[in-house]
Amino acid sequence: MNELESHLSAKALKELQSYFPQQRYSVQIADRLLYAHDASSYRIIPSGIVSPINNQEIQWLFSWASRFNHSLTFRAAGTSLSGQAVGSGLIVDCSKYWKDITVHDEGNSITVQPGCIGSKVHRNNRLLIHQ
Repeated sequence: MNELESHLSAKALKELQSYFPQQRYSVQIADRLLYAHDASSYRIIPSGIVSPINNQEIQWLFSWASRFNHSLTFRAAGTSLSGQAVGSGLIVDCSKYWKDITVHDEGNSITVQPGCIGSKVHRNNRLLIHQ
């Protein structure tokens, strides 16, 4: 198998396709090449990309990965400088749908989902400080 071919078995791909809508997963080489890099010098082409929208889908992905002995690499809004966001398994992209910021205790603490970038968090925090 060359590096451009997906490492997903036909059965694994079929399960993935039956669980996720088509617009939230891809095994197309063009998409896989986009996710083959992060800010590091590494280039590792993943077998596919999926964008879950809730905890239930992430739990399903862990079960799926266990059944098919397939690795998951999570990718969020932060930038990796050392290759942590690339892998040959399935990329789980949490940057698209996981962007909630919840403020607690009158702004003394916040909970941030992995799709938030630092500037958005800081912008929200400045709004709280100035109120």
